[in-house]
This record gives sequence, C-alpha cells and structure tokens, in this order.
Amino acid sequence: MKPLILSTRNIIPTGNKERPVVVRRTWSSTLINVLLGVLLLTFSVLHICVSGVEHTFRFYFTSALSAH
Repeated sequence: MKPLILSTRNIIPTGNKERPVVVRRTWSSTLINVLLGVLLLTFSVLHICVSGVEHTFRFYFTSALSAH
C-alpha cells in the first residue's frame, strides 16, 4: 500500500497547545468562493428582475447564500 503524501506548505505551526496549526487559504479555494458568490448574486438579481416582487423560499435561500 502506498503512503499518502500531503503538501504541507499551507499548514503553519503556531506553537500553541490549544491551536497547534493554522491552515492558510489557497488561491483555488478563494477563487471558488468568489465565483460562487458572483453566481449566487447574479442569480438573485436576475430573479428579482424577472419575477418582480414575488419572494419565494428559493429567493430567500439564494439571497442568504449570496450574503453569506
């Protein structure tokens, strides 16, 4: 069985016993989060423009996701 080799360049030791390491965000995770936010915001704006004032559960769910 082959051992799993992990990249440790994003893991930073702190020396604190309660929180021994900190994991940095990678560029790919930041890019995915930004693209998802833009997609959800675009969906919310299009939903408002197309369906008018009708606010359904789907509208509030996508609005909450884009705000988060």
